[in-house]
Amino acid sequence: MWDEQIELIKANQEDDEAGDYKAAEGQSRKVFITKKEISQNEFYKAHSEGFKIALKFEMNAFEYENEMKVKYEGIAYNVIRTFQKDELIEITVGSETHGTT
Repeated sequence: MWDEQIELIKANQEDDEAGDYKAAEGQSRKVFITKKEISQNEFYKAHSEGFKIALKFEMNAFEYENEMKVKYEGIAYNVIRTFQKDELIEITVGSETHGTT
């Protein structure tokens, strides 16, 4: 069932030279997942709301600590949506499409 891994990345806030906060990658850890299919309806609905869905994963809910970035096969993605069902959680990842065609 858990046949692949993703890297969950915590976000840290760092001060820049102007004293403002900016997001930076923090600690990361690998967890086992199952890659899930994205339905055509889910794909187009997300696109109409300004997001491009790339992948969906399922994992144990207790392992997820509200990370907003993941890395899969060396590529970093933003977490778009999570959905917990019992002891499992689905994590949908991708990117924002605002301003692109």
